[in-house]
Amino acid sequence: MLEFLKAILKGYQRIIILGFGREGRSTYRTIRRVFPDIALVVADANMSVKQDTETVGDNHLTFVTGSHYLQCLTEKAVVFKSPGVSFNPDHLHPECLLTSQTDLFIQHYGNRTIGVSGTKGKSTTSSLIFHFLSQNNLDTVLLGNIGIPAFDKIDEINDKTWIVFELSAHQLQYVQHSPHIAVLLNIFPEHLDYFTHIDNYTRAKKNLFAFQKPCDVLIRPYAMKALGEGADSVQVTVADHGDFADINLDKNDGFRFIGVRYTAIQWPLVGHHNRINTLMAIAAGNKAGLEVEEMLQVLPSFRSLPHRLEYVAEFNGITYYNDSISTVPASAMAAVEALKEVGTIILGGYDRGLDYSELANFLMKSEVEHFVFIGKAGKSMLDFFDLEIKPNLFWFDNFSDGVLKAIQQTKPGKICLLSPAAASYDEFHNFEHRGDKFRELVRSHHGK
Repeated sequence: MLEFLKAILKGYQRIIILGFGREGRSTYRTIRRVFPDIALVVADANMSVKQDTETVGDNHLTFVTGSHYLQCLTEKAVVFKSPGVSFNPDHLHPECLLTSQTDLFIQHYGNRTIGVSGTKGKSTTSSLIFHFLSQNNLDTVLLGNIGIPAFDKIDEINDKTWIVFELSAHQLQYVQHSPHIAVLLNIFPEHLDYFTHIDNYTRAKKNLFAFQKPCDVLIRPYAMKALGEGADSVQVTVADHGDFADINLDKNDGFRFIGVRYTAIQWPLVGHHNRINTLMAIAAGNKAGLEVEEMLQVLPSFRSLPHRLEYVAEFNGITYYNDSISTVPASAMAAVEALKEVGTIILGGYDRGLDYSELANFLMKSEVEHFVFIGKAGKSMLDFFDLEIKPNLFWFDNFSDGVLKAIQQTKPGKICLLSPAAASYDEFHNFEHRGDKFRELVRSHHGK
């Protein structure tokens, strides 16, 4: 990979790292391994990146920070764009090469990469695929949006390594290459504060398979058939019922896999949506060379990831679940369907202008008795509820007070569920921070 990077970058005298978060720092380290003395520019709106200890003593590095940091893009350079940095590519110098870790990594390793994307379920499904492959003694690495920059793993990859790459829409937005096996789980309205419209978001997701060749594979829900039209790759479809897809669930807790039925499955994850994710993972593992039976043998040992319908504790007959990963309405609805005995749900957070009408209609028909709404998103949700149908509605400006109310309202024998259907950026760094705070509040309330 390092020799590949050297060949790609050798015609340029200047490299710009656009965004200096986790991936930007990873890019910096890798470039310095290849070109110790090349002129590097770190461009970031955050002025504090100048204090990064990793760059101390680098005399060939320049920082461009503050509100005008994008002005450095008007000269010829290689531009490594980090995920989530918003800019207009039309403003680039005409001789700039716009690239990213994701695109260069897939360009080099694409024939042994399983790329996983979707609005929800990416991390769980990627981890399942990694579990299937690694537990069956295949050399495998897991990286990407799950929190591991791709370049950080290049020293662990050889010519027999399978790469499981979790890919966000931000990572896929400008790529020109697709992985050999693409797993597209679902698409719901999300990140519209960045993409501005669902069509732009969907277009980014489609890059997961847009550049595949006939020898490649696209695994997707049968219901998303139209999205895969025009793809050159082999397509494998998954459905939650019937027998019209290549793979589908059946009514007896089993599934049918390309004509073969499997029964008495030990599903380690709760929820119908997680069974679909599991079938997607099995399909990917099969295309990587595993037999279905080999994956079913190791499936029961898989454990769910934190903040994803995560069991927290049981106190005084009340069971607590942390589903802080829920940042869109569809995931909150899936959580309620999965857990069944939800007595109280905590909703809300940072308001990105999503449509909460479907969520409200679903919850008003549900058996959930108590609703705690947080912040501006919670207030937007509350407007869709009818007090005559669901009278126990409580709104709080801050998370801690809302969680305390939820604990007090939940009856023994019921579940208190954090599944916000909203982003966390009003009070927290990310959804993990919010989930950690929920666990802390629950345990401290009960003296644990």
